[in-house]
Amino acid sequence: MAEASLRDAARTLAVPLTSLRRLIEAEPTLRACVRPAGPRRSAAVDLPGLVAAWQRLQAATPQQSNLSPRQQLAIERRRRLWWQAECLRLEVEQTDRGLMVAAEVAAVERHCLQQLEQALAAWLDLVAPQLPGMAGDEAQQLLQRSTVATLEQLAAQQRPEAPAPPHTTPAPLPEPLPPEDSLRALVERYRGDLHQLKAQHSTGELVPAAEAIDRASNTARRCRDQFLALTARFAPAARHWSNETQARAQLGREVSRIIGAS
Repeated sequence: MAEASLRDAARTLAVPLTSLRRLIEAEPTLRACVRPAGPRRSAAVDLPGLVAAWQRLQAATPQQSNLSPRQQLAIERRRRLWWQAECLRLEVEQTDRGLMVAAEVAAVERHCLQQLEQALAAWLDLVAPQLPGMAGDEAQQLLQRSTVATLEQLAAQQRPEAPAPPHTTPAPLPEPLPPEDSLRALVERYRGDLHQLKAQHSTGELVPAAEAIDRASNTARRCRDQFLALTARFAPAARHWSNETQARAQLGREVSRIIGAS
């Protein structure tokens, strides 16, 4: 196999490198010509095979030998405009899938915080009457059971139902090709969609989905760790609490701190 880099392949096909990567990811016949990158090697391309696969994808419009050179050039120009529009469409869809509406993220975070407040308030109502005067081992068992049960309840409530990402593939070259003006308008429409997404990201209206998920996961992990730590902190103190009010006051302060830090 005559190996080349992805950059060489993009130069040969006259396609932007980022667009070529997306097309290779989406189209199996192109992907078969690429050896994926490994820990100590970069991606390698069977350049003749990739060029042949690329030409097959564009061969939906049969060659017409009776066309003049000007007419053939016009058809080739329309083919290139079509594939430029397809590259932009794939880029728009990939960019859109990677972003979330900031207001929706904030609403989900507020909902999760409300669930956390309700769950910890219910936990406090459960353990505060039982802990005063309880021996250390017994108090530890109660706190462990109740905290684990509360965390399991929260996990069930907050588990997201993420839809499977759609499988995007390049559309086949239409026959007949649309007029050149229509193709140029299509290119400009996708280009405008892409600029709009990037502008909304820049202004904060849209946020990276991966960052939002990571932030939510880190917050949930921090709350979980702090909540679990209450067992070791307060199990020995339970025997010194004389009534529910005293237990509720001390545990309530920690619950408020956990909610405030989330």
